[in-house]
Amino acid sequence: MIGLNQKLILQTGSFGLVMGILNTLGYTQNYDIYIWIIILIGSAFIISKKVNSKIFIHCLLIGLCWGVDASFIEALFYKTFINNNIYASDFYSKISFINPRISLILLGVFCGFISGILLYYFQLILSKIKLK
Repeated sequence: MIGLNQKLILQTGSFGLVMGILNTLGYTQNYDIYIWIIILIGSAFIISKKVNSKIFIHCLLIGLCWGVDASFIEALFYKTFINNNIYASDFYSKISFINPRISLILLGVFCGFISGILLYYFQLILSKIKLK
């Protein structure tokens, strides 16, 4: 796509891949929301510094990369993910009407979309703070 910083999207989007691996191995447990907030603020800072046009599209694509990458890793190694995350095994054992791997990926896409929107607003706040 013309006008998009693809290198930046891939670099910041790779945090989703890292989080998917860490979450699958059970290293994040109760701290994953705090790690995501740090990633969100750090990426917003990078975007506010390096992107001047099509900011919303950049943020949305990065958020979708986070969600899709993390959920794809977790779905690919589903048994390991369930064994290392007790809360997830309880949640996915209650869902019987859809394959847990598919629901994991759908949830990842939805959360990635929401994360992209949040990233956009965090980036707006950071860019306003820098101007003053």
